Amino acid sequence: LGRVFDAGADVVMLDLEDSIPRGNDDLLRKGRENIVNALNRLDWGRRLRFFRPRGMRLDPGHTDIVDVVASAGARLDGIVYPKIESAAEVVSIDHTLSALEAHHGLTPGKIKIEVLIESAAAEEQAFEIACSSRRLAGLIFGAFDYWGSLRMIGERYRTSHPLVDQARARIVKAAASVGIPAIAEM
Repeated sequence: LGRVFDAGADVVMLDLEDSIPRGNDDLLRKGRENIVNALNRLDWGRRLRFFRPRGMRLDPGHTDIVDVVASAGARLDGIVYPKIESAAEVVSIDHTLSALEAHHGLTPGKIKIEVLIESAAAEEQAFEIACSSRRLAGLIFGAFDYWGSLRMIGERYRTSHPLVDQARARIVKAAASVGIPAIAEM
């Protein structure tokens, strides 16, 4: 992280989704511990501190969120939630965060949520997702995973394909409709 801090990054996201091999509980435990230690022990200055949990499919009980917020919630600015599919998922994350903030004496609504829209199904729900929580601080377009969701066999991934451009535009409009930023290709 030293190089990130030296580079003047405004936001640092600590990752559990893509950095931990699936099914390796020991590395998952260590990954959570590393996030908690980084949040609690490093001098972050004015940088925003986010982490990315594994997502609903791999962690339907929000264990990653519960463990990190319980141990370092006071130093956490937000989460980047991957592969969101519906507004109901955002609402469940919001409820989990609200309960944790109340239980641990944290400022209500302090921990923000940014969500990754990475499928055609989620794109169709972009406006509902955008309106689902006051905590929402951004919609992020995951173009590569989105492309995979289109199941266009034999067609190479292109960031400028008309279907990708159309999805990107829909996400930008959904974010704008509630006054939050849209972020492309994380």
